[in-house]
Amino acid sequence: MIVFIGFVSFLIFRTSKAKQAERDFIGRNLTGKIIGLKDRFRGNYKLTIEEYQAKKMFEYTLQISWFVKENNISIGDSINKSSHGTTKFYKKGMQGHFEYCCELQYY
Repeated sequence: MIVFIGFVSFLIFRTSKAKQAERDFIGRNLTGKIIGLKDRFRGNYKLTIEEYQAKKMFEYTLQISWFVKENNISIGDSINKSSHGTTKFYKKGMQGHFEYCCELQYY
């Protein structure tokens, strides 16, 4: 019984932490480069972004598997996201300039 209660507590804590990270992603203005992209489980991707201006790294686990695969999002792509708005992705072109790729609305 104690093991069951411990397991349920662990799941609740883990889910709560994931939801808090999603709220942080939704509410943050962010412009940076994707430096990490890892397929986790059940449609979740671990997305690591280095912000251009502050040189801070942000890491999020989001349910965006379908979007990443459909739009061929990869490490090195650029991201521009407004608070509570649309996330725009840019891919590096042949001449080294970033070109608009696609948009994601994550709410």
